[in-house]
Amino acid sequence: MWSGDDAVQVVVYRLLSKLAMQDQLDMMYLEEETREWAEAGLVLVEIVRDSNGNILEEGDAVSIIKDLPVKGAGFTAKQGTTVKNIRMVLDDATHIQGRVNGTMIFLKTDFLKKL
Repeated sequence: MWSGDDAVQVVVYRLLSKLAMQDQLDMMYLEEETREWAEAGLVLVEIVRDSNGNILEEGDAVSIIKDLPVKGAGFTAKQGTTVKNIRMVLDDATHIQGRVNGTMIFLKTDFLKKL
């Protein structure tokens, strides 16, 4: 992760940001000007909303509002199931990641309600 070249530091910072590797970003040392340069090129995160229009954030808890068959997992995510500690999907404001029945799955925000 370390390089004396500012351009390399900016590229690494942007890649780690895109991959959501916050631990690695916290260990990086950047001069203030270099950090501003790196952050200037980042795409701002889209606002993720549930079926009622409430803003969803990383770590929120949501409830499923409709029975959803989970393809490939062989079960149905039942209405009323609580999904805690959700994760955002990069470059997609219509989906989140969450654990249902011990399986990490992608869920459409159209079928979720923030708790």
